[in-house]
Amino acid sequence: MFSRSTVGGHPNTAVDTRFYDSSIDFLPDADKEKDVFRTKTILFVVDLARKSRKKVAKSYSLFCRNLAAISIFYGLAVLQLVLTYQKVLNVTGNQDICYYNFDCAHPLGSLTSFNNVFSNIGYILLGILFLILVARRDVIYKKAVQNDRKIGKELGIPQHFGLFYAMGLALVMEGLMSACYHVCPNYSNFQFDTSFMYIIACLCMLKIYQSRHPDISAKAHTSYMFMACVIFIAVIGVLHGTESFWIVFSTIYMVGTLIMSVYIYYMGRWKLNREIFIHTWVQIRQNCFMCPRPMYKDRFIFLVIGNSINWSM
Repeated sequence: MFSRSTVGGHPNTAVDTRFYDSSIDFLPDADKEKDVFRTKTILFVVDLARKSRKKVAKSYSLFCRNLAAISIFYGLAVLQLVLTYQKVLNVTGNQDICYYNFDCAHPLGSLTSFNNVFSNIGYILLGILFLILVARRDVIYKKAVQNDRKIGKELGIPQHFGLFYAMGLALVMEGLMSACYHVCPNYSNFQFDTSFMYIIACLCMLKIYQSRHPDISAKAHTSYMFMACVIFIAVIGVLHGTESFWIVFSTIYMVGTLIMSVYIYYMGRWKLNREIFIHTWVQIRQNCFMCPRPMYKDRFIFLVIGNSINWSM
């Protein structure tokens, strides 16, 4: 249960090691990186990266490629469905099929609400403009690195543009999916208008984090699987939004935010595994019941406010 730690060969006080986390990194790889940790007198941000720039850039480029494949398969099914709805509406004259359209509809040809469809052109044009600006910035950065090696080695943070491309593509697809939704909008196909909103929000959060942590990359397939789970929960809420569903969802959501709060409070020093509940209880008992105030006061107040707002909503 207890062991004696040594510093400089001298025994230190007894320390309880029962609740030590195995995820703490003691940097055993420092011995391998001798050019960084032992010979360089001046360290730059790029020296602290544990992965090569090409490898990280390749992992980020998968976001745009995977999203392109998802968009094709998802978009074709949506387009087929809404065009079928429109055809049934034109044949039967049953306006209840697309009942959201007829408050301010301006038809054009077979489209009963052309104005609502065309109004989404702004998303598409802005997404295309965003992609052009990202491509221009990508080219300029690559030329600058070729002309001056210091830019990639000593100046600033390594730049990656894969997530930017994915964000631009998601914005274009949001315009297209919103236009498809407005061909025949109703309660059952509302997810067509919101699916890529979730994706844009998640990509923005990933990009904000990646801007200061370029070496830590969430895998593309894992990120999109998480987004798919979010959309799946939204679908269940639309089709079977009973009280039981919302009670279960709210409970899981609150527990999830609490676990993430613990993870943020200790700056990622814990792994998200089965033992985190035991660690959480031990730390709550030690920090809240035995100590007059938390160890990291500012971080604790921020998380309490954030969770209070989250749970109240």
